[in-house]
Amino acid sequence: MNFTKQGNIHRVSRITGPRYNLLGVEFAKDHAVTQPTIEALPQADEPRHGQLDPAKILQAVLDGIHEGNTRFNTNYRVARVQYGESDTPPEIVYQYMATKLIEHLMSQQSE
Repeated sequence: MNFTKQGNIHRVSRITGPRYNLLGVEFAKDHAVTQPTIEALPQADEPRHGQLDPAKILQAVLDGIHEGNTRFNTNYRVARVQYGESDTPPEIVYQYMATKLIEHLMSQQSE
């Protein structure tokens, strides 16, 4: 997995053979966000690998962030989620990626 940050968006990319996924997460600066937004990022010259369900991606990310928050005793809240429109299914992989993002953020704090 590769972790980067562009502005307020934390990005995680994962490539395993023919499967690849991109996850972008913007965390809320306060507790006013009640419903995070989700958006597909266009990826030029990439074939689509089936239709991903944005609602399932969002739920998977929220579940992964919750899992990471529980594991590391943190309180990250999601404001916005991004994914690549040509990403490969299944949507559940975003849960794993979101949990790994929290793990990565916590490892950065301990350095």
